[in-house]
Amino acid sequence: MSQSTEQIVRYTPGPWHVSSTGTDVIGPPRVPNTTGAKARVIAVMSNAAFAECEANAHLIAAAPDLYAALKRFLSADEPTDAAAEIEMAEAALRKAEGRA
Repeated sequence: MSQSTEQIVRYTPGPWHVSSTGTDVIGPPRVPNTTGAKARVIAVMSNAAFAECEANAHLIAAAPDLYAALKRFLSADEPTDAAAEIEMAEAALRKAEGRA
Protein backbone atom coordinates (compact mmCIF):
# COMPACT_ATOMS: atom_id res chain seq x y z
CA MET A 1 0.00 0.00 0.00
CA SER A 2 1.51 3.34 -0.93
CA GLN A 3 1.85 6.25 1.44
CA SER A 4 -0.65 8.24 -0.58
CA THR A 5 -3.36 5.63 -0.01
CA GLU A 6 -2.31 4.52 3.46
CA GLN A 7 -4.22 6.01 6.35
CA ILE A 8 -2.06 7.84 8.88
CA VAL A 9 -2.26 6.12 12.25
CA ARG A 10 -2.64 8.61 15.07
CA TYR A 11 -2.87 6.35 18.12
CA THR A 12 -0.12 5.98 20.73
CA PRO A 13 2.41 3.55 19.32
CA GLY A 14 2.76 0.17 21.01
CA PRO A 15 3.57 -2.00 22.62
CA TRP A 16 0.78 -1.61 25.14
CA HIS A 17 0.48 -3.83 28.20
CA VAL A 18 -1.75 -4.35 31.21
CA SER A 19 -0.40 -2.84 34.42
CA SER A 20 0.39 -4.86 37.52
CA THR A 21 -2.98 -3.80 38.96
CA GLY A 22 -4.67 -5.62 36.08
CA THR A 23 -7.00 -2.74 35.30
CA ASP A 24 -4.87 -0.13 33.52
CA VAL A 25 -3.41 -0.17 30.02
CA ILE A 26 0.07 1.29 29.74
CA GLY A 27 1.97 2.42 26.65
CA PRO A 28 5.62 3.31 26.14
CA PRO A 29 7.06 6.54 27.56
CA ARG A 30 6.78 9.66 25.43
CA VAL A 31 10.58 9.78 25.26
CA PRO A 32 11.81 6.17 25.05
CA ASN A 33 15.12 5.07 26.52
CA THR A 34 15.19 7.99 28.93
CA THR A 35 16.09 7.32 32.55
CA GLY A 36 13.07 7.96 34.73
CA ALA A 37 10.71 8.31 31.77
CA LYS A 38 7.16 7.49 32.81
CA ALA A 39 4.96 5.21 30.76
CA ARG A 40 1.80 6.64 29.23
CA VAL A 41 -1.55 5.57 30.62
CA ILE A 42 -3.68 4.53 27.66
CA ALA A 43 -6.83 3.57 29.56
CA VAL A 44 -8.08 3.02 33.11
CA MET A 45 -10.79 0.42 33.64
CA SER A 46 -13.36 1.10 36.36
CA ASN A 47 -17.07 0.92 37.15
CA ALA A 48 -17.28 -2.83 36.58
CA ALA A 49 -16.35 -6.05 38.35
CA PHE A 50 -12.60 -6.68 38.51
CA ALA A 51 -12.77 -9.65 36.11
CA GLU A 52 -14.55 -7.51 33.51
CA CYS A 53 -12.10 -4.61 33.97
CA GLU A 54 -9.17 -7.00 33.61
CA ALA A 55 -10.63 -8.57 30.45
CA ASN A 56 -11.28 -5.12 28.96
CA ALA A 57 -7.72 -4.05 29.78
CA HIS A 58 -6.27 -7.09 27.98
CA LEU A 59 -8.43 -6.47 24.92
CA ILE A 60 -7.44 -2.79 24.76
CA ALA A 61 -3.75 -3.58 25.33
CA ALA A 62 -3.84 -5.95 22.35
CA ALA A 63 -5.34 -3.33 20.02
CA PRO A 64 -2.05 -2.32 18.32
CA ASP A 65 -1.12 -5.99 17.79
CA LEU A 66 -4.57 -6.84 16.42
CA TYR A 67 -4.40 -3.79 14.13
CA ALA A 68 -0.95 -4.78 12.82
CA ALA A 69 -1.99 -8.39 12.18
CA LEU A 70 -5.12 -7.37 10.29
CA LYS A 71 -3.28 -4.64 8.37
CA ARG A 72 -0.57 -7.11 7.31
CA PHE A 73 -3.16 -9.66 6.19
CA LEU A 74 -5.27 -7.18 4.21
CA SER A 75 -2.39 -5.28 2.62
CA ALA A 76 -0.65 -8.27 1.07
CA ASP A 77 -0.25 -7.53 -2.63
CA GLU A 78 0.96 -11.04 -3.39
CA PRO A 79 0.93 -14.44 -1.71
CA THR A 80 2.64 -14.23 1.64
CA ASP A 81 3.84 -16.55 4.34
CA ALA A 82 0.47 -17.67 5.68
CA ALA A 83 2.07 -19.41 8.67
CA ALA A 84 3.71 -16.16 9.80
CA GLU A 85 0.46 -14.22 9.40
CA ILE A 86 -1.46 -16.86 11.33
CA GLU A 87 1.13 -16.81 14.16
CA MET A 88 0.96 -13.00 14.31
CA ALA A 89 -2.84 -13.14 14.54
CA GLU A 90 -2.79 -15.94 17.14
CA ALA A 91 -0.28 -14.02 19.28
CA ALA A 92 -2.49 -10.93 19.16
CA LEU A 93 -5.53 -13.00 20.16
CA ARG A 94 -3.61 -14.61 23.07
CA LYS A 95 -2.71 -11.12 24.28
CA ALA A 96 -6.32 -9.92 23.93
CA GLU A 97 -7.51 -12.92 25.93
CA GLY A 98 -4.90 -12.38 28.67
CA ARG A 99 -2.98 -15.54 27.78
CA ALA A 100 0.24 -13.88 26.59
